[in-house]
Amino acid sequence: MQLSSKDLRFHTKSALDAVKRGEQIEITFHGKVVAVMVAPEAITKSVTKVNVEDVSAFGMWADRDDMADVDAYIRELRKPRFKL
Repeated sequence: MQLSSKDLRFHTKSALDAVKRGEQIEITFHGKVVAVMVAPEAITKSVTKVNVEDVSAFGMWADRDDMADVDAYIRELRKPRFKL
């Protein structure tokens, strides 16, 4: 079923009843679909756990000697360039 944003505003209860029955409602704005309403049971959650070591950016600066002390490195970055 498709509803415009204006129709949804005026017929919210009937739209929610349709979702409870298992229907999927596409909400349009200026003729383009901007949202889809579905029952929570229809959503399949596919969460995959990522191992940090598998991420290519993990440890990419591990071999840099200037970052051995992170606090000192950040302090150096934040210090003013010029004395006033």
